[in-house]
Amino acid sequence: METLIDLHTHSLHSDGTLAPAELVARAAVRNVRVLALTDHDTTAGLKEARAACAAAGIGFVTGVEVTAGWRGQELHVVGLDVDPQSPALQAHLAAIVALRRARVAAIRVKLLRYKKLADADSALLELESHPVPTRTHVARALAQAGLAESVQDAFDRYLGTRLPGLCGAGMAPAGGGHRGDSRRRRPGRAGAPAPVPAIGWRASQPVR
Repeated sequence: METLIDLHTHSLHSDGTLAPAELVARAAVRNVRVLALTDHDTTAGLKEARAACAAAGIGFVTGVEVTAGWRGQELHVVGLDVDPQSPALQAHLAAIVALRRARVAAIRVKLLRYKKLADADSALLELESHPVPTRTHVARALAQAGLAESVQDAFDRYLGTRLPGLCGAGMAPAGGGHRGDSRRRRPGRAGAPAPVPAIGWRASQPVR
């Protein structure tokens, strides 16, 4: 059987549907030998995923998919071999999650202008307190309320470009500077956030 490496996975701590241990169990069945958990803007599932990988004999790589903005575009940057105990990283992720919650609230307001979408209001309101609310969660809520045939249909009808539920994330520019400023700044300067440590993956042993 082919040996696999999966360095981009999500759990229910962001927009996945499985607990980290369940995700690892599924990866083991598929002969994944190295796995990274890279939830959107949170490291909450890393401890559980690490323990499950150790029990299953799977190599584990810490990770996170950080949302950023660059020249008006939203970017998702996958970071590997991150330090989940880093205060700078956790502060940065907390700020992004706050922006995510604000975006979901704005999407809810926009969608409620369409009277037929009121059926999904309670689900959309609940999403605002989700640990890491995403547009995928909004799409699922719309589908579960019968307002779309599927998650993809919800995106196509309501959440895509120039559609009623589109709201920009307003995420911090990549690199920690102001929009249009890609220079790294030292912590402690007025208005300058502490930089997130550079991230990359180092294999601890050869993968065959």
